[in-house]
Amino acid sequence: MPSAYRSYHSDLKLQYASNKLQSDVTNSIPRSTKQRWKGKNIQSFWTPYPPNENRSDETELLRLKKENARLKVLVKSLFYLVSIYKELTALSPVKSTQVLIVRRSIEMLLRSSSENGLGKAIWRYLPFSFKQWKAWSGQKHCLNSSRGRCRRQNPQQLSISEQEIIRSECVNKEYDNWPLSSIYYQLLRDRKIHCCLSTFYKYCRLLNITKKCIRKPKKYTPFRTNEALKVLHQDITLFKTMNGVKHYIYVIRDNFSRAILACKVATEYNSELARQTLEGVLQKFGLMDQEGTLVTDDGMENKGKLEDWLNKPGLLWKKLIAQLDIIQSNSMVEAANKILKYRFLYTKPIADTHELTFILEHAAKSYNQIPNCQLYGFTPNEVLAGAIPNKHYFRMQIELGKNQRLIVNRNFPCKMVCQI
Repeated sequence: MPSAYRSYHSDLKLQYASNKLQSDVTNSIPRSTKQRWKGKNIQSFWTPYPPNENRSDETELLRLKKENARLKVLVKSLFYLVSIYKELTALSPVKSTQVLIVRRSIEMLLRSSSENGLGKAIWRYLPFSFKQWKAWSGQKHCLNSSRGRCRRQNPQQLSISEQEIIRSECVNKEYDNWPLSSIYYQLLRDRKIHCCLSTFYKYCRLLNITKKCIRKPKKYTPFRTNEALKVLHQDITLFKTMNGVKHYIYVIRDNFSRAILACKVATEYNSELARQTLEGVLQKFGLMDQEGTLVTDDGMENKGKLEDWLNKPGLLWKKLIAQLDIIQSNSMVEAANKILKYRFLYTKPIADTHELTFILEHAAKSYNQIPNCQLYGFTPNEVLAGAIPNKHYFRMQIELGKNQRLIVNRNFPCKMVCQI
């Protein structure tokens, strides 16, 4: 039966080599082991390599070099990781088009981490998974497109010239008081762009062009008519000029065309001025001998002289009080008050009554010439003159523009600018 392997401490070997080991201990060591130890000195027992004064220094240098190489890779990977997070934080939330922008940094991070054995662990710290990266990295990002899509593969997107028209016209000072929908229809009328309204809004968002309008949700069906100058809305709004004088602005607006028909400025508040304003509108448009409806609120200016004049024999106009005779409010003319104030009056300092009167005349004339989204691009003056708003009026023009856009984008000289 073979005997068990015995190992000896280095101190025991050193004492045997220096002949300092006691005889009884020496006799207990097998002869084969002592034969193997015979002829060896202290250095051979201390290290298996031949003695070299510089060997310890070389080993230390190799160890430090290896550690520094690993540390260099870790620092480099950390740098790319931080740079990716810095760019993605500004683009949050993370989307495929945004990841493609920082693709080069991600690829360098993955390459350096795989060399250091951190290929799988690195995905814990990225805001997207490995599968998402594989799907996104196969996509292309075109630098000549605001959506980052290749124009040849996606030829229906707006051309570069159309995008530049939208960018320049939306910041035009002439359209400062215009909503985006009116600018869109004006560009359609001028044949500068040929796209639908939703596409126009989408590219405005991509170009960081916004004009937000806050609207309250409707709780009932609005009071509407299907003919111009059949239903008029009248109201009064207040405005104080720079000299401290309070002014009453008597406003009348048409229901169907949404045109502002009168803006009378006065420093008094009474029903006689309301009557004069209404009578001037009816005489101007030849409505004295026609039937119609005047919608007002329950204010004192809409009673007294105004009611007596409307009840005069031969006058076919009747008055309805909003939220009393009808469930709807007088929001049509209240919206006109807000438009006049926030688009024309509050935008500049107004000194006195004379300047206020001049600005309101210009404001009413300007507003009635602006294409209106509710009228599908027609202006209030055009509808007032007899035009019928048609939702599909620009459909043929948009289709022709779409076909032309396909030709332009398919023949676009991209010169290989897509990031692969």
